[in-house]
Amino acid sequence: MKTSVSDAVYEILEGLHSMHPAMREGLINYSALARYLKPYVQQKLGNNPVSEDAIVMASRRFVAHSLDSRESKKLEELLSHCTLLVREQMANIYFVRTSQLYKKLAEFASTKVRWEMGEKMYVIQRSEEILVIVSKKFLPDLLKLAPEKQVMEFVENLTLFSVAYDEGVIHTPGVYLYFLQKLEGINIVSFFSTWRMISFLFSEKDASVAYERLNREFISLRQRYRLPPSSSRFGYED
Repeated sequence: MKTSVSDAVYEILEGLHSMHPAMREGLINYSALARYLKPYVQQKLGNNPVSEDAIVMASRRFVAHSLDSRESKKLEELLSHCTLLVREQMANIYFVRTSQLYKKLAEFASTKVRWEMGEKMYVIQRSEEILVIVSKKFLPDLLKLAPEKQVMEFVENLTLFSVAYDEGVIHTPGVYLYFLQKLEGINIVSFFSTWRMISFLFSEKDASVAYERLNREFISLRQRYRLPPSSSRFGYED
């Protein structure tokens, strides 16, 4: 079956997920979009010529009929119930992975970290690396657990932001993209997630900007869905 201009445009725009929010909000300059898409559309049409006006019309139809906002609204409604949790004075360490080191870290976590007092330690391992995210006070002791050559790098003076959400969020497309778009331009040192929480690490100098963006976003979502305010919490037991 011969590919039409509309088919080509739809296929390309379906893959440009980062542009979908701007399209939904009517923030796209369709003439500029058509100029950008034109070489890709022509390639899909066997390098046959195609007018920019035709691409504009196809793009408008895509937004009007194919760009379904139900998933976006579902995600926003779920995230409106989120709570932003902040913990300062954190650090992380990148180790070369060994079985012996992993056993030492597990023992350290069970015997030294007082979880009931709010102290934190997260261990994420790959086949060749181990990342430890920990309350800064433990950094000197943890660095002693491995030879210096097995410590690839460590970073101090970090702030950990955790977003607690309802269980249905992990089954909704776009969760990570949503947060990354809100944090665009801010360096994320690391991030990880569990069943009902996603966490981001920022340097102290970036933490205030990240907090302002995320907190403002959650306030806006709660107002949009007419929910009572939810205050951010520092030092929360996550």
